[in-house]
Amino acid sequence: MKAYSVKIVMPKKASIDYRTALGEIKEHERSGVSVKETEKELVIEIETSDATALRSSVNAVLRDIQTIEGALSAK
Repeated sequence: MKAYSVKIVMPKKASIDYRTALGEIKEHERSGVSVKETEKELVIEIETSDATALRSSVNAVLRDIQTIEGALSAK
């Protein structure tokens, strides 16, 4: 059972395909991450079994997004 959840909605940079870069769905023993994308926003939903896994998953996803956006802006 997943007891904790968070939904992150953020504006999307037009030139980035986040679903390809992040992967559409990631399922782990203690957490699951779903990535959805519209023309204007990125929606990430995370469900976990405990608060520590939630914090870790949020940090990992945000770090991945920061890396992707940083790499594209460095061109």
